[in-house]
Amino acid sequence: MTAGSDIDTMFAVSKDVDELLEQMRSHPSDVRFTDACRVVSAFFGEPRQAGTSHRVWKMPWPGDPRVNLQRSKGGKAKAYQIRQAVQAIDRLLGLRTLEARQRAKEIKKS
Repeated sequence: MTAGSDIDTMFAVSKDVDELLEQMRSHPSDVRFTDACRVVSAFFGEPRQAGTSHRVWKMPWPGDPRVNLQRSKGGKAKAYQIRQAVQAIDRLLGLRTLEARQRAKEIKKS
């Protein structure tokens, strides 16, 4: 296995999720709540709280950025929460890239 294929495998998300993430980046005020939940769940798993007006996901790190989504009028997610979700996804992707690079170095050494 090469380092490139290891990194590609770690970031395997559906094309639909990838397109929604791009929409979240470019137009955070125009994202449907259900679409935002789908994207965040693709990266962080199911929310730890989902029975109320909020969806809250557990982060693999302490503190911010946290992901907490709330439905606003018109079925959209709140723009500031979308921006926080994108920050958390970017942080997660950065951590995964670092881990993949470290594993690739270990594979090359052996």
